[in-house]
Amino acid sequence: MLEAMQHFFRKYRDWTLYAGFSGGADSLALLLLLHELQEVFPFRLTAVHCEHGLRGAESRADAAFCREICRKYGIAFELRELDVPGNRFPGESVEASARRLRQKVWQELAGAREQTAVVLAHHAGDRRENLLLRLARGSGSAGLSGLRGERRLNGVLYLRPLLNMERAELECFLDAAGEHNTWRVDASNADTRYRRNFLRQDLLPLWKKADPALETGLDAALEALEIESALLERMGRFFARNVVRSDGGIAAWRSVPSALHGRVLRLLARRDLQMDWIPGRAFLSAFRRILKAGKGGALPMRGVPGVRWIFREDRGFFERFTPACPVRVMWRWREEALDGWQITFPAELPEKITLREAYFDAAFLPETLLVSTGENGDKMVPFGRRAPVKWKVLRIDRKIPRLAAPPLLRLPDGEILWSPLIRHSALAPVTENTEEIVCFQWMKGK
Repeated sequence: MLEAMQHFFRKYRDWTLYAGFSGGADSLALLLLLHELQEVFPFRLTAVHCEHGLRGAESRADAAFCREICRKYGIAFELRELDVPGNRFPGESVEASARRLRQKVWQELAGAREQTAVVLAHHAGDRRENLLLRLARGSGSAGLSGLRGERRLNGVLYLRPLLNMERAELECFLDAAGEHNTWRVDASNADTRYRRNFLRQDLLPLWKKADPALETGLDAALEALEIESALLERMGRFFARNVVRSDGGIAAWRSVPSALHGRVLRLLARRDLQMDWIPGRAFLSAFRRILKAGKGGALPMRGVPGVRWIFREDRGFFERFTPACPVRVMWRWREEALDGWQITFPAELPEKITLREAYFDAAFLPETLLVSTGENGDKMVPFGRRAPVKWKVLRIDRKIPRLAAPPLLRLPDGEILWSPLIRHSALAPVTENTEEIVCFQWMKGK
């Protein structure tokens, strides 16, 4: 094992390495292996623990364990407190928020710095799980073979030296190092409501019992996918150069095989935006519809606020724009117009209520609300319903394009209170017991 690590890190002599250290068996084994390698390769090593603020005392105990391990072995330690609950975007899952905040940490530590890399502890089992999970999401060869030993994303070089090692091998190494069962175990890993846990705890054991050669087959598939993905990457670079030389218009894109659209767009995003963006199925479908129609259009990039793809007959390019960022509104003290909004306190409800106005029981609203643009991942509970509905579905029902939709009125936690021209939520309804009514009106476009 140590010999394989020496071969992997031979070219990273004298580098600065930041090792992700959760306190689990995998990251503990990685950290101790790197610590031993320092006797051979004089690189600078720092363990980085991200405390997500999700599991209370258990999470803080993980951080304390990691700090103590680093003190014991004389390894530099850095703690980053991320507060995932307080930094989630509206409609963003906990897992996506945690991943985004971790990537921000790695960007701050290693982004665009020479001879600096982030080292992560993904092993062979993680690689197989990743293949199956991404297959279920409909990923192509680039996504299916996404876990690679060396990969640069958004200016950060990520190293995964354990991809050919099994979890059992790592635990044997820890036992030999005198760290038998000392590592931390995240209790949430047993919760099979999460897809990866269900795959790991329930599905894969049954599958391997029925087919002992499962892991061998998955490893062979990954090897084939990596070879094919490398070929497609080279082809993508060739067509990306052609698109750039032709200004990226519709005519130029019609010469690009549809199988390479996503790769070419991803390469252009790296060049023009300095970011690694993977176009989703919805984006690519809309992209191909515009390409077929030949009339041009604008496509928002999900997960990339403030950027859209502009498609014209003679040119295609990424355009940055200033989105309507969340604005805090002290509504009780703001009766004047607020960038298209009117806030009033009527004595009673009118006989007819339009989609441009929404009425609430003032006693049940917090004093501060948010106004921000809507994202397709947003959900709301419309008036008259009990279950949440995707805002995108409600918007499409009203035949309102996303970029033309008015901003949303939200609670401080991001929950949608009202979507002008679309739907009123079921929150804080006016009833016969209401003592004070507040009315929000959307005034633009009248």
